[in-house]
Amino acid sequence: MSSMTHCLQCLYPGNPSSEKVCRSCGSKLLLMERYRPVDILGQGGFGRTFLAIDSQLPSQPECVIKQLYWDPQNSQRSHELFQREAQQLDNLGQHGQIPRLLAYFEQDEQLYLIQELIPGDTLARALEVNGQFSFVQVEQLLLSLLPVLEFIHDRRVIHRDIKLSNIIRRSHDHQYVLIDFGIAKVLSDTIHTGTIAGTCEYMAPEQLHGKVFPATDLYSLGVTCLALLTNKRPTILFDVVEQQWHWRQHLGNRHPPAALANVLDKMIMPRISDRYQSASQALADLQPSPQKINPAPPPPAEEYPAPLESDSLRAGLIQRSTPKLNYDQLKLMLVKKKWHEADALTWDILHRAIGKAHGKYLSSGDLVNTPCEVFQMLDSLWAHFSQNRFGFVTQSVIFDSVGRDYAKFCRQVGWPVHQPTEISDQGLKFRSDAPRGHLPSRRIIGGYESWRYLEVITNRLQDCQIIDLGS
Repeated sequence: MSSMTHCLQCLYPGNPSSEKVCRSCGSKLLLMERYRPVDILGQGGFGRTFLAIDSQLPSQPECVIKQLYWDPQNSQRSHELFQREAQQLDNLGQHGQIPRLLAYFEQDEQLYLIQELIPGDTLARALEVNGQFSFVQVEQLLLSLLPVLEFIHDRRVIHRDIKLSNIIRRSHDHQYVLIDFGIAKVLSDTIHTGTIAGTCEYMAPEQLHGKVFPATDLYSLGVTCLALLTNKRPTILFDVVEQQWHWRQHLGNRHPPAALANVLDKMIMPRISDRYQSASQALADLQPSPQKINPAPPPPAEEYPAPLESDSLRAGLIQRSTPKLNYDQLKLMLVKKKWHEADALTWDILHRAIGKAHGKYLSSGDLVNTPCEVFQMLDSLWAHFSQNRFGFVTQSVIFDSVGRDYAKFCRQVGWPVHQPTEISDQGLKFRSDAPRGHLPSRRIIGGYESWRYLEVITNRLQDCQIIDLGS
């Protein structure tokens, strides 16, 4: 951290940290006798941003100062807009991928916002250092940020300036964070032409005419993805004569997955009516990229008795037709990290896969009879959206690593050793920081041998060639 203090008025950077007033212009250096600016991060048409430290806290954490321009000829209007922006940022900062508002105030006839500093690189910096993104990276970006857009749009807020420099990949968890809501707009019930604001090469056509909608932000996010895939400026990718995007020809020999390409194409449609109208629509069309698995051919169909021994569990595969299952809602819950809802949907899909009534316990035999492709899809979704923290394969690997000792497994993943006698969430944690392998839960497993759940699952995954534990 710099030992010098940056003046917020004359921008003189050479004040020692011990100084109270600027050596150049005599202005006070500390905001609210607390926040010390140490560097200027940027400036635009609506204000400047500074890196700062909070000198009142023992750890002296870093933060961001936003100094807003205002019109002295219309101070009442400027203050109203300032209050509105502060309230808006306070509400939006409840989301974990939007910086929190820490304080807002007026000092020396200037308006200031203090915001959480997000450690990490912007996508502009990442592109500069590492070059073009892979298709998987861009898909992960969309899966991470589309729920953020859904969150702000549900609150009738349009960001209006989504671009490479306004997205940060946070250092500690690699989540993407949307920053700089300085020109965000709250939608009114009446559509009218407003101020044209934003960055031209990322703007949707309607934004150039002062009109914005949720689909406007989706357009800008789509353009951002094209810039990441090609490492080209949007102005190079768009043919102004034909009014068409030609981004594929800048990919070299790479060919995008069809699902990702279709989603991107629809996000950047010039006509707003041809575009996605909500982030949830784009999420529903975006498919994960699970590892392709080639299960062994199933043995001839045969009637299978209730399993008693491990050998019989592995030998008795029933050939059955899989009912048509829809995984879209599960995928959406996993994207949003709504782990409790995702857990319930997982067991609902397993019920439907074997034709068992909703809410009934599943036995070990039911799990053995579940088609391989169902386990493949469920596990790939859980593994993909939890970055391999959760899922059936993760659980089975842990189970095998503790010598298939069920009590040891329960202690390692944070489950109570003894299963409740009724369907219950007792002892379960539906959070991203739950122990590795904690989810999906076992709460719908019943019968006198519910403790054999992990043995059955592990053997079933091996039968389906979804996992290889070397046995």
